[in-house]
Amino acid sequence: MGPENISEVALAFDAAAADYDSDFGANPIGRWMRERVWETCLEVFKAGDIVLDLGAGTGIDALFLARHDVSVHAVDVSAKMIERLSGKLAGDDDTLRVTYGVLGMESLGQLSESRYDGALSNFGALNCLQDLSTVAQSLSSVLKPGASFVACTMGKFCLIETLVFLRRGKMRQAFRRTGLGARAAEVADQTIRVYYHSPGKLVSFFSPFFDLEGVYALGVCLPPSWSPGLVARKKAIFATLKTIDRRVGALPLFRTMGDHFVVQLRRKRRL
Repeated sequence: MGPENISEVALAFDAAAADYDSDFGANPIGRWMRERVWETCLEVFKAGDIVLDLGAGTGIDALFLARHDVSVHAVDVSAKMIERLSGKLAGDDDTLRVTYGVLGMESLGQLSESRYDGALSNFGALNCLQDLSTVAQSLSSVLKPGASFVACTMGKFCLIETLVFLRRGKMRQAFRRTGLGARAAEVADQTIRVYYHSPGKLVSFFSPFFDLEGVYALGVCLPPSWSPGLVARKKAIFATLKTIDRRVGALPLFRTMGDHFVVQLRRKRRL
């Protein structure tokens, strides 16, 4: 991420910070996807671990892990997002073991004196970077050998989203994630550049320093996360779709077809 893109991402998420929790928290699809990531986190992070949360936002994931006796250092390029996290800790969550700082993923080298038991990057923070190789190298330098890294990011192809847009006759939007280079995305009425990586491409960035442990898709069978109206009204349908999505998203053919995908990596013991 170049300096210009760092600035535009920081400004956009600064603008989104005040309403981020209420906007995302009201989305049942987004909530379920986050809970699926949490399930994976609780499988790999144990009580007493110290975990690095990259692109932590307002600290939703950091606070969840802290409530399960995992210590977290949360970083985000947006000062306003970190300010919201700080406010939460100053209130009801002041006893939780969460530290924080304003830091972009391209600057992880500043944490070189630390060694973490694991790391998490949830809901598309990695989509703000085109070349993840530097992040992979820097992250490996601050993780202990054998440490787990759980990454949830937006995929390059979302089957349901494509079908929805095609049905509406919106060809350009149907294939908005495909192709090379940056794509425009709106955050709090501001435009930022995002980069959609396939699971294979993301893993290739990290493979010199990490081994692949697993990958699954989120949102293969659900409406797009930006269109939760149906499942909000039809809870029985939503329950069925969640069950199907959990099973289908783990199948090799469908791992590349979700709204998001989750990759579990393990830092190599020898580099």
